[in-house]
Amino acid sequence: MPPLTGYLVYTHARVLHDLYLTEVVLRMAEAARARGWRTWWAGTNAAEIRKGSEQIVEPDSMLVLERDGQRKAFAIEFHNEEEKRQRAFEKVRRYERLRDMPDLWMNAWELDEFPTILAVFRDAAVGNGYRAATHEMKTKNFYYGKLLDAFFTFAGDTFPNLQEWVNVNTGGKEVLF
Repeated sequence: MPPLTGYLVYTHARVLHDLYLTEVVLRMAEAARARGWRTWWAGTNAAEIRKGSEQIVEPDSMLVLERDGQRKAFAIEFHNEEEKRQRAFEKVRRYERLRDMPDLWMNAWELDEFPTILAVFRDAAVGNGYRAATHEMKTKNFYYGKLLDAFFTFAGDTFPNLQEWVNVNTGGKEVLF
């Protein structure tokens, strides 16, 4: 397959989206490795799931952590836009639909358990959209959120707390890895 060339016509906003996303994934992977996890990840093209010609989901990235026989997978959705609550609803709807197709996601992602969905966003309104969607749809999946700023907030040389996320459904903080 020839290399992808779509990036040649990316807008400034799209380039920033991908730059921020890459930083998020790399910083999460580094934080996980510092805690003894082995990591691997896939980009949006490799993580996309289709059924025939229909796109079911297209995570921005998939991060998988492994340690002592334990495996944790995270589908990462990065929202660079502001006030797009409806986009969050659509993402939740798609992941909930995919959950009911285990043969599809288990084979595509080579996972035994459905990944936790992590939403990273610049605008808290997006997080509120995820919260509203999970409450309205009575979801089966686990959704967590974090503001983008949290990835770039350091206390001296201390790495930010990237393993702690807000459970979108309950509003409580939880350590994920």
